Amino acid sequence: MIRPLFDEAWYLGGHPEAAKRGNDPRIHYLSDPEARYDAPHPLFDGAWYLAQHPDVEAAGTHPLLHYLERGAALGYAPHPLFDGAWYLEQHPEVEKAGVNPLVHFLREGAGLGYAPSLAFDTAWYLHSNPDVTAAGLNPLVHFVVHGVHEGRRPNPLAEAAAFETLARSGDAVRAIRLLDWRQHLLPQDGTVPYVATFRGGQLSDVFNPSEPAVGMPPGSSESLYQLVPLTDATVIGGTTSLIVSDCFIPTNMPGAGSGESAPPDYPEAWKAGEAVVVRFGRRSRTYIPQGIHLTGGDRTFADFLTSLLPRLIAVQSSELGPEIPLLVSASVGERERAALRLLSRSERTLIPLTDGVAYHTDLLHYPVRRDREVRDRRSDAAPHPSDEVAALRQVREQVQSAVTGTAPTRRRRLYVRPTAPLQRSLDDQAFFGALVDRDFEIVDIGDLSFEIQVRLLAACSIVIVHAGDDFTNTIWCRPGTHILVIESVEGEDWHNTPVGRVVADLATIRTIPSMFSRLSDEAGPRQAVRLDALTPILDGMIAALGLPPARVDDQNRNRLS
Repeated sequence: MIRPLFDEAWYLGGHPEAAKRGNDPRIHYLSDPEARYDAPHPLFDGAWYLAQHPDVEAAGTHPLLHYLERGAALGYAPHPLFDGAWYLEQHPEVEKAGVNPLVHFLREGAGLGYAPSLAFDTAWYLHSNPDVTAAGLNPLVHFVVHGVHEGRRPNPLAEAAAFETLARSGDAVRAIRLLDWRQHLLPQDGTVPYVATFRGGQLSDVFNPSEPAVGMPPGSSESLYQLVPLTDATVIGGTTSLIVSDCFIPTNMPGAGSGESAPPDYPEAWKAGEAVVVRFGRRSRTYIPQGIHLTGGDRTFADFLTSLLPRLIAVQSSELGPEIPLLVSASVGERERAALRLLSRSERTLIPLTDGVAYHTDLLHYPVRRDREVRDRRSDAAPHPSDEVAALRQVREQVQSAVTGTAPTRRRRLYVRPTAPLQRSLDDQAFFGALVDRDFEIVDIGDLSFEIQVRLLAACSIVIVHAGDDFTNTIWCRPGTHILVIESVEGEDWHNTPVGRVVADLATIRTIPSMFSRLSDEAGPRQAVRLDALTPILDGMIAALGLPPARVDDQNRNRLS
């Protein structure tokens, strides 16, 4: 009965002990309870078949017998690259004749150019591999046994693009059929896309939020966040998305074809009805027994400050042992890693997670805002600004305490050169001259280590900085500092951000607008400020602090610069 799908040479190659016994290998295969998980034929994978059909596993039925007696007629797939239902759908005459689709493919279908699944194009494979044609080999058997390991392609499609088109169109079934075979046949090296389906969910589905700990000050990191233990959880590197058991939990994911414009936390996930289709990379070594989730929410330094560092303070205040590592994005820069090491007192190992790669954990400690359940159910709800400001103050205090200790004597005057290329064009000789005459240092702060950045800004009495990400650095200034913010032409609203509110409480802030202007012999416009507007502000700051005035008269500098 099993002869059509029992390749004796193939089976004995994987079971030399059966050959030594001299018995009929079919008897060994059918009688040994563990052998039912084996592959009696290159195109029948017993373990995969049972995993796809747990009812067969639960009944204790032998997978090959079930497939031959019932499964084939039901369209069950015997192998990741042989889609029985699709084969019968494409070739109704096979179904009408009551022929087992895999047996038909092995005996006739391959010779007729029939494709066994959407992912494998028989005719194209034979055309592209004339050696297979010349040898008279079954193309799919050749691909499974040899071709996939030799880097031969199963079809002419640009699979990643085709998958995205199918998934975004809502055709999740076809999308899965296109890529699902990879996670079963290819090494998990992170270089090829893998795909899986899950049910959609929210964090509130997998944990019970608790009340803030007694005695915690309102707005502190410890009262804002709780550490939720999640078992059997998978992290997708570079995101806040999680897979817990069979549930995919995104931060934000638009429905397929809904036209929603909000970018998802993980753009390789699509909703398809009640299911979620996820494409990600996998590697052979992505198992982490325990970890603390600190990845995602770090696209800019301001995001990093307001998102990750408050969570880290909550972690440090918990009872979690220092042996549990921090899981961070591999894209996090050295400045950010230095801050993490500083606040964790170098007690915890940092494990960088490659973006888009799935990492499985037995136990994941996930910092969750205590108001998350409310925000999950109310899409219009948002964190209370005062809570984030209070937590950010706590971050600032701990960083400064670790780096500077006692307050230094503030006497330095600093201009932080901008990192944005358009803003950096402001660096004109006349502008620099006015700063040098007033004892300002001109610093590329990005070239300094994190600790030196903090110490330098804490030692300044006056700081000139550009709006945007560069303004974030002023959070390390001491109370009483005077800060001049050069507004960008785009007009970023730094005033109402958590960083802006913290800085406004400790410093005197003045602003000056910028504009586009044609300077010197430049061919194009550059961003600039008027020196005749800038210098009175600087002189006023210097006078207010009782510092020595400018060394020269600026009458000759009052021009566009």
